[in-house]
Parts: sequence; C-alpha cells; structure tokens
Amino acid sequence: MLDVKKIRLILELRESGISDSKILSAIEKIPREKFIPENFRNQAYDNLALPIGDNQKIYFSSIKYSKMLYDKESSKLLSEFKNIKFTLVTGIADSSHLINYLNDSGYNFNHILFKDHHDFSNSDIIKIDRNNLIITTEKDYVKLFTKITSSLYYLPIEFIIDNEVDFSKQILDYIQTRNS
Repeated sequence: MLDVKKIRLILELRESGISDSKILSAIEKIPREKFIPENFRNQAYDNLALPIGDNQKIYFSSIKYSKMLYDKESSKLLSEFKNIKFTLVTGIADSSHLINYLNDSGYNFNHILFKDHHDFSNSDIIKIDRNNLIITTEKDYVKLFTKITSSLYYLPIEFIIDNEVDFSKQILDYIQTRNS
C-alpha cells in the first residue's frame, strides 16, 4: 500500500503538469528515503528541493544524436540521407525519441520495431535484409553487422554534461586527492 505522503507527492506532480507515466511510476516504486541523508528522510516525499552536501555539486546531462552515421569501415554525414528513403531498425526500450528526431529532421524512413534486447532470428534477418539501406542503433548494429548484407549504418548518441569543464576538473581533483 502506498504511503499517504507518496500519494500526495504524485498528485501534486500531476497537478503541476507532469504526466509521464514512467516518471510517476518511478516515484511510486522507488523508496526515495533510502537515497536521502537520515536527517532529511522525513522530507523524502515533500515536493521541495533538499540540500546537498558542502562538497557536492549537481550536474545535468543529456543525450543528442550524432550528425554522423557509421558502418564497418567508414562514416557519412546523416544529412547525406535526407532525400533517400531508408529503413530504421530498433530493438531498444523506447525508440520514440529517435523516431521523433528523424521525423522532425525531415527524414523519410520506415521503421521495423523489435522489443528491447531482441535476439534477432533468421526470419528477422531476412525481413531486415530485404531493405537496401538500413540505419539502426549502436546496440542493434553490434547484433546485426555480421548478418546483414545490405548497407547497414548505426547512428550513435552523444552524451552531454552541462558545465563539462567544471565536471571534469572536479573528478580529476577527487582522483588526485585520493592518490596523494
């Protein structure tokens, strides 16, 4: 049974416009009090920012899709495929971000969707290989590149950390103090 404070927090978040079921489900399932210093655990489900330690900093990260596509031997600009219809093959947890990115960028493609961590069968390979030009994720490329005879490329993601210089400095400083 859900704690009253947890229910109240979920309702407050919904009222403030947060409707993503994955976020709300995570708040419902994850015991936040286990990740908060003991002296603040009574506030674990209050809708407020909790203080962080003196030597701690918060960094935000995001991902973006590369401008480059890669195959076994070479790379090409994704934009070279702007006016060419291709097949997108995904076997990842949530392909909606990739699909939206490609649609919003004006690419023309059909999508073959598989479940996350899909083990491609021979019939899957035949279905995929009927297409002349295939773009997939790095994760799926590793599973497919030895089996596909058509042109197969992957579109990697790039990891971005806001204030990356400060982030790197903080990590290097920490390592130096631990090794001295």
